[in-house]
Amino acid sequence: MSHKLAPKIPSELKPCPFCGGKASETVGITGLTAIVCTNYTSCGAYVTFDNPIANFNSDFARAYWNKRGGK
Repeated sequence: MSHKLAPKIPSELKPCPFCGGKASETVGITGLTAIVCTNYTSCGAYVTFDNPIANFNSDFARAYWNKRGGK
């Protein structure tokens, strides 16, 4: 199976594209990988991807998050 993402997998997450806050990676109890904004008081974005590759592979979740950009 081929993927459209470049093979370089990011280790750092870009800031939240909604508020510019620091982003963090988390895995829910169902095993889904999510990227969350740590600015809980004014943003608190919680992003998952409707994609079976990114849902259960944190490398791809980080790559998709970083592909979206950030402030």
